[in-house]
Amino acid sequence: MRIDLLIACLLLCGCFGLSQVCAESTEYPDLVGTWAGVSSGYYEEDDLFFNETGGVNYTLTIPEQQGRVFKGSLDASGENYQANFTLSGIIDHDMTTLYIAEKGTGMDIAHIISPTEIEFIGLGLDDSSTALINLKKEE
Repeated sequence: MRIDLLIACLLLCGCFGLSQVCAESTEYPDLVGTWAGVSSGYYEEDDLFFNETGGVNYTLTIPEQQGRVFKGSLDASGENYQANFTLSGIIDHDMTTLYIAEKGTGMDIAHIISPTEIEFIGLGLDDSSTALINLKKEE
């Protein structure tokens, strides 16, 4: 009887210890690098819908990430348009959703599709513009 109790205690301790190791060794998606894509969306000021053929080229650069938190910049260039936004963000607990704060423009949301692809949803809070950018990681 005591041996059964001892074995049960050892099994419980082993399972609890294993769950602690797993919780401490969480791997976060690696966002560091350069990501590029072309936008599609809507620009309120000109009442204009646009797609990838008439969209703006974007480059997302993430030079540093610590755990779930990252920082970087978003460069945009198109016909008669050039902009650079600094940003910081966090990876949600689901490990696929990104919440991004852009200096001067507001908040964006992104989803990690794969280790080399992010769907970036830009929300222009000042002018009700929107953009969807499928970003691919550059090697």
